[in-house]
Amino acid sequence: MANTWQFYGCQAYMGSLLETMRSGQWFFGEITGRRRIGKTTLIRQALATVGREITGAREVLLVEMPDSTVDDVVSEFRTAVLQAGLENKSAGIAQVRDLPGMATSISSLCRAGVIVVLDELQVCHRGPLRGFPSLLKQRIDRLHDAKGGLIVMGSVQTEMEALLHDRRTPLFGRTTFNMKVGPWDLKTVFEVCSDQQVSDPSRWLTLWTLFGGVPKYWNLFSLTEGPDPDHDWSEWTEDLCARLFLRLDAPLRNEGEVLLGRELRGNYLSLFKIIATRGECSHTELRDTLPGLSSVGPYLTSLSGDLGLVEKEMPVFAGDSTRNTRYIVADPFMRAWLAAVRPQSGTDARHLREKHRHACCRGSALWKELLPSEWYAKPAKRLPVWVPEISL
Repeated sequence: MANTWQFYGCQAYMGSLLETMRSGQWFFGEITGRRRIGKTTLIRQALATVGREITGAREVLLVEMPDSTVDDVVSEFRTAVLQAGLENKSAGIAQVRDLPGMATSISSLCRAGVIVVLDELQVCHRGPLRGFPSLLKQRIDRLHDAKGGLIVMGSVQTEMEALLHDRRTPLFGRTTFNMKVGPWDLKTVFEVCSDQQVSDPSRWLTLWTLFGGVPKYWNLFSLTEGPDPDHDWSEWTEDLCARLFLRLDAPLRNEGEVLLGRELRGNYLSLFKIIATRGECSHTELRDTLPGLSSVGPYLTSLSGDLGLVEKEMPVFAGDSTRNTRYIVADPFMRAWLAAVRPQSGTDARHLREKHRHACCRGSALWKELLPSEWYAKPAKRLPVWVPEISL
């Protein structure tokens, strides 16, 4: 396995982002995407590119907002400003002690031409930071002639949606661009496999059933001391699952629980658990299982569209209006994690490895299908194996 790692699959996002940053006009942008999808890496690359450009380039500030108290958030902001050397463009930064002062300082920086990025803004949807969006809105409404810009990011998509797109919230309708970072397309997946010296199609499929198109999971695979490439597929898969999922120190052992705990709450979590437990479920079955909900439609729309965790399946030749549909867990990582890791969390490692290996074996039946070339640039969702050397 190669130790090289590149900035994969974000060229289109990067181009759009750099064009906005170079415009010299005020903007208030939103970047969203699921956990581990690469939002922070994308913005860091864009900020670094802008920072390397010719004299007169716009200065930048990245603030990672902790899920903590007001004092901790304000302290993190002050530290970021000082480390970036921007104290001269934020008057009285040393005296900023509360959220109104932080909002005023952000406004000053934007007026001075600085691009300010607030990462993990969803922490302002709850707890002691709930008032910050109102304070931010008051400043944003007076920045239309500013030379800088403000970008907010978040990995909990349901909370970001509530903060920025709910008509009842202060920041509704304020964004000038919205960018959703999605999973890699299939072309990128194959490029990564090539760079990591994974040439066996059965191993491509195994990696896909485990990671989907989420960059961080593939990056962990590249950084972890990998399984012996000379092993046969069965031994290679068993070793891979143990290293990344099943050992007590495995980096992805608790990833599924963390993802569900961060992203899904209330009725969203209830619906997802039902689909994950029962397998294929019809709209009627879900509605009958949760009689307290007046409608499950909006929740299914978010789970399948915004979050990409659930997928609606229908007969091949059925029309869009057919009622003969079923909902399944669509995310490859969550399917693998739910099938092999979560149910066996209390059992010994040997049994866990066997369960996970069988899950991958079931997925390998898809290898009988070949991927048409016109799918290469489509977002990678449920991947039949592609064999590039074969010509039909």
